[in-house]
Amino acid sequence: MEGAPVASALFLPPTTRAISGRAERTAALILYIEPRTASGQVPPAAGLKEWYRRFSLGLAVPGVFADFLSNEIGLGTFDAPPAQCGVWLDSHQPLTTVVDTDGLRMLPGSAPSNQFIGWAYADPDGKFSDGIAYDMMVQMCEYHLHLDDFESALPEHRG
Repeated sequence: MEGAPVASALFLPPTTRAISGRAERTAALILYIEPRTASGQVPPAAGLKEWYRRFSLGLAVPGVFADFLSNEIGLGTFDAPPAQCGVWLDSHQPLTTVVDTDGLRMLPGSAPSNQFIGWAYADPDGKFSDGIAYDMMVQMCEYHLHLDDFESALPEHRG
């Protein structure tokens, strides 16, 4: 296989001591996804609703993975420390090369960042993945893309 993989997964099983900032007795699942077209090219920029959908799907992975470990393999899973999930959206150019902002106005005097990083931690009283994805989209639009009046381009927020 030539070049970098389009997607890869790395499972780091629990350890008996803390390693590389990871608490003892915790496992990590790292998913790396690099969007590409069928011909291997960078795809056209996707709109805010599509990125919201992608974030929402990605944020569902920890729960699905915990269910798999518990119900299919019979491994115990615990909520201490809480599960965490991160999104790292990175571009060599401004994020607007992967996030379509056509029709939206950038705040005067600002320039889009070339990356967005967001983290979420599981909380039994917290939000579902859709709510967290919405919050991440707001953070990306406000602090990384510097967009004004972008809420109408996002899916309707249910609270």
